Amino acid sequence: MIARVLFSLKGAGTLGKPLRKQDRRNLKEGRAAQQRRDRQQVFFAERLEKLLREKDLTQTALAEKIGVGQPAVSMMLSRQCYPRRRTVEKIAEALNVAVSELWQE
Repeated sequence: MIARVLFSLKGAGTLGKPLRKQDRRNLKEGRAAQQRRDRQQVFFAERLEKLLREKDLTQTALAEKIGVGQPAVSMMLSRQCYPRRRTVEKIAEALNVAVSELWQE
């Protein structure tokens, strides 16, 4: 019963079946996309930390300016969460910098 449910989806194979060429390509593309997001997140956290120091602004003060709690800012700095586009825009506006200074496209 469990196997029927797990493998009843179209395109689902059997256990141990080798990945098709397209499946391998999709897996590589997924890894590449994740690596790109990871690099963006590292860049963002490093830039945000630097800008906070330069502008002598605390996490709490930034959080108040953008309408989130201080823990949210801390989580972004430690890369425990992935910021939404709108949040990055709010942060850029609060710090008076271009979005591109915080986020690599």
